[in-house]
Amino acid sequence: MKDDQESDYETTRLITRRLVAMNITELRLARRLSVADLARRAAVPEHDVEDVEAASGEMLIDTLSSIAQALDVDVSVFFRPRTNDVH
Repeated sequence: MKDDQESDYETTRLITRRLVAMNITELRLARRLSVADLARRAAVPEHDVEDVEAASGEMLIDTLSSIAQALDVDVSVFFRPRTNDVH
């Protein structure tokens, strides 16, 4: 049972990371910002934005909050299920 719970946790974690990555990328592109532009506006290193958009590395809440502020959205938007609507 423990292995199943760990597997479920890991699956959920990966799905969430990908969801956040896709939503941030979509928002950035809708605003016609480059990764460098977003990083500059969020005052975070460019590689942090690249890592978040690639769903790799650590997604620190401080980084996500800074990116949300730079995109003028609430951080909760990153966790919303995907739709065909542009944010």
